[in-house]
Amino acid sequence: MTSIDANNSQQTTDSEYQLQWYKVGEDNPYNADILDLRGFTLNMVATNHNQEVVDSFKESRENEGQEYETAYIKNAQEYKANIVYPHQGVELYGPVYKADSMEVKWDIYAYHGWFYFVKSWTSELIYKAHFLKKIDTLVIDKIITGSVEKMSSTPEEKETFAAQNVHSLLQTHLMGGVWPYKIPEMMRGIPEEHIASHMFAQFGSKATIVTYANVLDLEFSK
Repeated sequence: MTSIDANNSQQTTDSEYQLQWYKVGEDNPYNADILDLRGFTLNMVATNHNQEVVDSFKESRENEGQEYETAYIKNAQEYKANIVYPHQGVELYGPVYKADSMEVKWDIYAYHGWFYFVKSWTSELIYKAHFLKKIDTLVIDKIITGSVEKMSSTPEEKETFAAQNVHSLLQTHLMGGVWPYKIPEMMRGIPEEHIASHMFAQFGSKATIVTYANVLDLEFSK
């Protein structure tokens, strides 16, 4: 079992984990190369020596999240999006996803046409995503978040980075599916172990597969 501290700066392991790339083909149902992190992220145990963070996580399990409607995001910028999901009219109001362990790093709330994506450890609001409910679809048309330049190394990545993360968060948390997360372009060429550690730090145990491709363009073949 692998453990990692609050800052993800030290890690130890007493069992092997496998990190494997899958090319497009029979063993990969996506139309892009995928790195399988399951052996790492599903065996990681989040530990924290800061009792304040542990207490914050526990206390926020009962939070309804209304305060995020007026919460401040530092260096907030708005990014256009056009992410379409099937929708059967289920009401989206209040806490729509709550982390059930510290290995799950996100809570999601919905109020008055907005999703709020909040770090489960710190209760920090990271993304606001505006959605429109239509007859049988739900469309996210804009996203507000802090500056993404430090994680974006190309113009396309800068414009889509927030939307890609929001899309993967919805797929893996709210919709309960398996979906790749975007590896930042600036991480190309670094060891897979470092990629796994970074993705777990950002997205927790839900980051089981990752890719350098734009996840908004991915297709899944059954």
